[in-house]
Amino acid sequence: MDSSDDEADCLIGATFFQPREGDQVLKTFDIGREPISLSLYTNPASTTDYHLTGTIIWPVSQLLAHYLASRPEIFPGRHVAEIGAGCALAGLVVAKLSPASCAITDGEKVVLSIIERNVKHLELDPALVTTKILRWGDQASAESFLAAYPDRLPSIVVGADVFHPSFGEPHEVFDLILAIADRTQPAVEFVCGLVDRNNRDKVLMAAKQSGFDWE
Repeated sequence: MDSSDDEADCLIGATFFQPREGDQVLKTFDIGREPISLSLYTNPASTTDYHLTGTIIWPVSQLLAHYLASRPEIFPGRHVAEIGAGCALAGLVVAKLSPASCAITDGEKVVLSIIERNVKHLELDPALVTTKILRWGDQASAESFLAAYPDRLPSIVVGADVFHPSFGEPHEVFDLILAIADRTQPAVEFVCGLVDRNNRDKVLMAAKQSGFDWE
Protein backbone atom coordinates (compact mmCIF):
# COMPACT_ATOMS: atom_id res chain seq x y z
CA MET A 1 0.00 0.00 0.00
CA ASP A 2 1.52 3.32 -1.05
CA SER A 3 1.36 6.61 0.84
CA SER A 4 -1.67 7.81 -1.13
CA ASP A 5 -3.58 4.74 0.06
CA ASP A 6 -2.58 5.53 3.63
CA GLU A 7 -3.94 9.03 3.23
CA ALA A 8 -7.19 7.74 1.76
CA ASP A 9 -7.64 5.38 4.70
CA CYS A 10 -7.33 8.31 7.10
CA LEU A 11 -10.01 10.44 5.50
CA ILE A 12 -13.21 10.81 7.51
CA GLY A 13 -16.43 11.63 5.71
CA ALA A 14 -18.58 14.56 6.79
CA THR A 15 -21.29 12.20 8.00
CA PHE A 16 -18.91 11.01 10.73
CA PHE A 17 -19.65 14.22 12.62
CA GLN A 18 -23.40 14.16 12.13
CA PRO A 19 -25.64 12.84 14.92
CA ARG A 20 -26.97 9.36 14.32
CA GLU A 21 -30.47 8.37 15.36
CA GLY A 22 -29.03 6.58 18.37
CA ASP A 23 -27.23 9.74 19.51
CA GLN A 24 -30.55 11.34 20.46
CA VAL A 25 -32.39 10.68 23.69
CA LEU A 26 -35.93 11.46 24.79
CA LYS A 27 -36.17 14.31 27.25
CA THR A 28 -39.41 15.61 28.78
CA PHE A 29 -40.15 19.32 29.07
CA ASP A 30 -43.03 20.73 31.11
CA ILE A 31 -43.83 24.14 29.67
CA GLY A 32 -46.12 26.76 31.20
CA ARG A 33 -48.12 27.16 34.41
CA GLU A 34 -50.64 24.63 33.20
CA PRO A 35 -47.89 22.47 31.83
CA ILE A 36 -47.73 21.39 28.25
CA SER A 37 -45.67 18.22 28.59
CA LEU A 38 -43.54 17.31 25.59
CA SER A 39 -41.09 14.43 25.27
CA LEU A 40 -38.64 15.30 22.51
CA TYR A 41 -35.61 13.68 20.94
CA THR A 42 -32.53 15.82 21.45
CA ASN A 43 -28.77 15.47 21.46
CA PRO A 44 -27.65 15.07 25.11
CA ALA A 45 -24.32 16.80 24.43
CA SER A 46 -23.64 20.22 25.94
CA THR A 47 -21.82 21.46 22.85
CA THR A 48 -21.35 20.57 19.19
CA ASP A 49 -20.19 21.96 15.86
CA TYR A 50 -21.97 25.21 15.03
CA HIS A 51 -23.96 23.72 12.12
CA LEU A 52 -25.36 21.09 14.49
CA THR A 53 -26.33 23.43 17.32
CA GLY A 54 -29.95 22.77 16.42
CA THR A 55 -29.65 19.19 17.65
CA ILE A 56 -29.49 20.49 21.25
CA ILE A 57 -32.35 22.17 23.13
CA TRP A 58 -30.71 25.28 24.59
CA PRO A 59 -31.99 27.30 27.57
CA VAL A 60 -33.17 30.17 25.34
CA SER A 61 -35.45 27.73 23.47
CA GLN A 62 -37.00 26.72 26.78
CA LEU A 63 -37.47 30.37 27.80
CA LEU A 64 -39.15 31.15 24.48
CA ALA A 65 -41.40 28.10 24.84
CA HIS A 66 -42.49 29.23 28.32
CA TYR A 67 -43.24 32.72 27.00
CA LEU A 68 -45.32 31.33 24.13
CA ALA A 69 -47.26 29.13 26.55
CA SER A 70 -48.06 32.25 28.58
CA ARG A 71 -49.68 33.85 25.51
CA PRO A 72 -52.12 31.16 24.32
CA GLU A 73 -54.66 33.74 23.21
CA ILE A 74 -52.60 34.94 20.24
CA PHE A 75 -52.43 31.63 18.34
CA PRO A 76 -55.91 30.20 17.72
CA GLY A 77 -56.88 30.40 14.07
CA ARG A 78 -53.57 31.89 12.95
CA HIS A 79 -50.86 30.43 10.74
CA VAL A 80 -47.51 30.22 12.51
CA ALA A 81 -43.95 29.42 11.41
CA GLU A 82 -40.88 28.68 13.49
CA ILE A 83 -37.54 29.55 11.88
CA GLY A 84 -34.19 28.11 12.97
CA ALA A 85 -36.24 25.63 14.97
CA GLY A 86 -33.60 23.18 16.11
CA CYS A 87 -35.43 20.38 17.91
CA ALA A 88 -38.59 22.51 17.62
CA LEU A 89 -39.53 22.91 21.28
CA ALA A 90 -41.08 26.34 20.66
CA GLY A 91 -42.93 25.33 17.52
CA LEU A 92 -44.29 22.17 19.11
CA VAL A 93 -45.60 24.18 22.06
CA VAL A 94 -47.36 26.44 19.54
CA ALA A 95 -48.84 23.35 17.90
CA LYS A 96 -50.61 22.62 21.21
CA LEU A 97 -52.16 26.12 21.31
CA SER A 98 -54.72 25.69 18.50
CA PRO A 99 -53.08 27.50 15.58
CA ALA A 100 -54.60 27.14 12.12
CA SER A 101 -51.27 25.61 11.11
CA CYS A 102 -47.67 25.47 12.27
CA ALA A 103 -44.75 25.19 9.82
CA ILE A 104 -41.54 24.22 11.62
CA THR A 105 -38.37 25.02 9.69
CA ASP A 106 -34.61 24.82 9.95
CA GLY A 107 -31.72 25.33 7.56
CA GLU A 108 -29.95 22.02 8.21
CA LYS A 109 -31.21 18.70 6.85
CA VAL A 110 -29.85 16.71 9.78
CA VAL A 111 -31.72 19.00 12.18
CA LEU A 112 -34.90 18.77 10.13
CA SER A 113 -34.74 14.98 10.46
CA ILE A 114 -34.87 15.38 14.27
CA ILE A 115 -37.84 17.74 13.96
CA GLU A 116 -39.64 15.21 11.80
CA ARG A 117 -38.86 12.48 14.33
CA ASN A 118 -40.31 14.63 17.13
CA VAL A 119 -43.46 15.45 15.17
CA LYS A 120 -43.98 11.76 14.47
CA HIS A 121 -43.26 10.79 18.09
CA LEU A 122 -45.88 13.26 19.36
CA GLU A 123 -48.41 11.89 16.84
CA LEU A 124 -49.32 15.38 15.68
CA ASP A 125 -51.73 15.91 12.82
CA PRO A 126 -49.56 16.20 9.65
CA ALA A 127 -52.17 18.54 8.18
CA LEU A 128 -51.58 20.91 11.11
CA VAL A 129 -47.83 20.58 11.72
CA THR A 130 -45.44 20.48 8.77
CA THR A 131 -41.67 20.70 8.38
CA LYS A 132 -39.51 22.34 5.75
CA ILE A 133 -35.98 23.48 5.02
CA LEU A 134 -35.81 27.28 5.24
CA ARG A 135 -32.73 29.47 5.46
CA TRP A 136 -32.38 33.21 5.78
CA GLY A 137 -30.08 34.73 3.19
CA ASP A 138 -31.29 32.09 0.71
CA GLN A 139 -33.86 33.40 -1.75
CA ALA A 140 -34.47 29.98 -3.25
CA SER A 141 -35.53 28.45 0.06
CA ALA A 142 -37.90 31.38 0.71
CA GLU A 143 -39.46 30.88 -2.72
CA SER A 144 -39.81 27.17 -2.02
CA PHE A 145 -41.62 27.97 1.24
CA LEU A 146 -44.00 30.35 -0.53
CA ALA A 147 -44.77 27.70 -3.14
CA ALA A 148 -45.43 25.08 -0.46
CA TYR A 149 -47.73 27.25 1.68
CA PRO A 150 -49.63 29.62 -0.64
CA ASP A 151 -52.80 29.51 1.47
CA ARG A 152 -51.25 29.51 4.93
CA LEU A 153 -48.50 32.06 5.07
CA PRO A 154 -47.69 32.93 8.68
CA SER A 155 -48.86 36.03 10.49
CA ILE A 156 -46.77 34.93 13.50
CA VAL A 157 -43.13 33.85 13.25
CA VAL A 158 -41.20 32.53 16.24
CA GLY A 159 -37.50 31.81 16.66
CA ALA A 160 -34.92 31.29 19.38
CA ASP A 161 -31.33 32.54 19.11
CA VAL A 162 -31.60 33.17 15.39
CA PHE A 163 -29.28 36.18 15.59
CA HIS A 164 -26.10 34.29 16.50
CA PRO A 165 -23.34 36.16 14.63
CA SER A 166 -22.22 32.96 12.88
CA PHE A 167 -25.67 32.60 11.29
CA GLY A 168 -25.46 35.78 9.20
CA GLU A 169 -26.54 39.39 9.46
CA PRO A 170 -29.65 40.37 11.48
CA HIS A 171 -31.31 42.02 8.49
CA GLU A 172 -31.31 38.66 6.69
CA VAL A 173 -33.62 37.24 9.37
CA PHE A 174 -36.04 40.15 9.05
CA ASP A 175 -35.85 39.98 5.25
CA LEU A 176 -36.86 36.31 5.44
CA ILE A 177 -39.76 37.00 7.81
CA LEU A 178 -41.13 39.69 5.52
CA ALA A 179 -40.64 37.44 2.49
CA ILE A 180 -42.68 34.53 3.88
CA ALA A 181 -45.26 36.39 5.98
CA ASP A 182 -48.91 36.94 5.18
CA ARG A 183 -48.78 40.62 4.30
CA THR A 184 -52.57 40.82 3.99
CA GLN A 185 -52.80 40.77 7.77
CA PRO A 186 -52.80 44.03 9.77
CA ALA A 187 -49.50 43.10 11.39
CA VAL A 188 -46.82 40.43 11.27
CA GLU A 189 -45.58 39.38 14.71
CA PHE A 190 -42.12 38.01 15.37
CA VAL A 191 -41.69 36.44 18.81
CA CYS A 192 -37.99 35.96 19.41
CA GLY A 193 -35.81 34.49 22.13
CA LEU A 194 -32.79 36.80 21.88
CA VAL A 195 -29.37 35.99 23.29
CA ASP A 196 -27.33 39.19 23.41
CA ARG A 197 -23.88 38.44 22.05
CA ASN A 198 -22.85 42.07 22.00
CA ASN A 199 -25.14 42.51 19.01
CA ARG A 200 -28.43 43.59 20.60
CA ASP A 201 -28.23 47.13 19.23
CA LYS A 202 -27.47 45.78 15.77
CA VAL A 203 -30.49 43.47 15.95
CA LEU A 204 -32.81 46.25 17.12
CA MET A 205 -31.55 48.58 14.41
CA ALA A 206 -32.21 45.93 11.77
CA ALA A 207 -35.70 45.42 13.25
CA LYS A 208 -36.45 49.14 13.03
CA GLN A 209 -35.15 49.40 9.47
CA SER A 210 -37.42 46.49 8.51
CA GLY A 211 -40.45 48.22 10.00
CA PHE A 212 -40.73 46.24 13.23
CA ASP A 213 -41.50 47.70 16.64
CA TRP A 214 -40.57 45.80 19.78
CA GLU A 215 -41.77 45.40 23.32
